[in-house]
Amino acid sequence: MSHAQVDNATEELDTAMRQLRDALNGIPTNSRKFKRLYEAARLATGNLLVAVTDVAPKVRPE
Repeated sequence: MSHAQVDNATEELDTAMRQLRDALNGIPTNSRKFKRLYEAARLATGNLLVAVTDVAPKVRPE
């Protein structure tokens, strides 16, 4: 994986999370289970994004 691929992956992930947030705006999410699952997915995605960003300088160019 090259630096450009890491940059593209992080940008696409960020864009997808923004689109998800916008799509959920206005949808009633009163279910505690839904909110719990959404928060877990949001935190896991954030952790993944941080991990990929931290690894980016160590990636060998192809």
